[in-house]
Amino acid sequence: MNLTLKEVYKVFNKKFELQRDEYISGISVDTRTMKPGNVFFAIKGENTDGHNYIREAFDKGAILVVAEKYQDKKIINVKDTKQALLKLAHYYLEKMKNLKVFAITGSNGKTTVKEILYRILTERIKKRYVLKSQKSFNNKIGIPLTIFKLNKNHKILVLEIGMNRMGEIKEIMDFIKIDVAVITNIGTSHIGLLKSRDNIAKAKAEIFHGLRKGGLAILNKDSDYYDFLFERVRRLNKKIKILNFGFSKNADFRITDVFNSDKKLIFTLNFKKKKENIETKLPGNHNALNIAAAAAAATYENISLLQIKKAMKNFTLKSMMRLEKKKVKGITIIQDCYNANPDSFKVALQFLKDGGFKNIIAVIGDMYELGNYTRKFHTEIGRLLTTVELKKLIITGKYSNYYYKGFINAGGKNDMVKIFGFNRQKQIGNYITKIIKMGDTLFLKGSRKNKLENILNNLSFVYKRR
Repeated sequence: MNLTLKEVYKVFNKKFELQRDEYISGISVDTRTMKPGNVFFAIKGENTDGHNYIREAFDKGAILVVAEKYQDKKIINVKDTKQALLKLAHYYLEKMKNLKVFAITGSNGKTTVKEILYRILTERIKKRYVLKSQKSFNNKIGIPLTIFKLNKNHKILVLEIGMNRMGEIKEIMDFIKIDVAVITNIGTSHIGLLKSRDNIAKAKAEIFHGLRKGGLAILNKDSDYYDFLFERVRRLNKKIKILNFGFSKNADFRITDVFNSDKKLIFTLNFKKKKENIETKLPGNHNALNIAAAAAAATYENISLLQIKKAMKNFTLKSMMRLEKKKVKGITIIQDCYNANPDSFKVALQFLKDGGFKNIIAVIGDMYELGNYTRKFHTEIGRLLTTVELKKLIITGKYSNYYYKGFINAGGKNDMVKIFGFNRQKQIGNYITKIIKMGDTLFLKGSRKNKLENILNNLSFVYKRR
């Protein structure tokens, strides 16, 4: 890491009083993973306070601590350690000359688009030159930690930008300047916190505040918020270039001739007067949109449709718990347990229909952060579950009754439903063991709090028996 102690003191306008200057080995916010020579930031989180671990940080070799309290010659005091982390990240990012920064946000698909874009870029540029945010490091803590991984070899940075309240993305963009901004879509994720899709659109549009002059904005042409987002870009900076993607006839990156199966997705991607048939192992129409969004962003590096085609040929997403499909001795398991909101639920159900899956045992968990919309959206998804060929509907969680009523009112049969309380993974696993047969499809979908993936831990002996 190309950062010295003296530079850290300078960033925070503090007098350097240590005996000698030295390079730091990294930045840490967690004493469990920190290494000797790190600077430790004491962050106040929802469940823990980093200030309680300052002594442990020093014991593990921290050469400096940034905190909101405590006096020591090796502690820099700041008003807000999260803001301080962003401020230092801004300074470090500005040291990386000629670095191009891509940033992706949206209600759904941002992690997938990030991974696709990284694959496209590294198909042409060596991996050591491109850095991406790990996992879903997409907030005021995760983004700086990604930036601190940069070194002098990096030429491109690909970031995922998340939020759950108004103003959060702008706070990040005030410190992080970007060359390309992608908004995948405007959906209902976090609608309970933001109260309306209008507010979600406004919050996502804050990413444009970080765009440099001459930058590129990528928008979803199929979105009912396309015009709103287009005007937001133009209002901020008329010199920003805008490209769009979608199934619409006048989309810049237009998707046509789509073929879906449970094994692959094939579609034609059209841009200007050129087109390529894209074949990928990523399932569902939504991934055609994700690829098109990444392709539009990749034009900033002059990457062609043919190069995109080559990058997508054998591309897969591993261990993301997003519509992961595997087959175990005749039983198909589809795991979608990373996140759940009304939009991602609709995508998953459409995937089940497009893939022609039969004898589906669906295990459905709660959706969260819906606020006053909780009853409405759970009931709506309950209704939509009647459009899928189900063998059994297993519902678990606090909002099971809403799913149930929606399903029954839409014509679903009562004897097809089994309801469990929250956190009953073992009992659900035992029940599935009794009813599952070769040729069935097991579908798991719910928010992370449901931990539905743990149900699979109780099913391994099933496959041995069969």
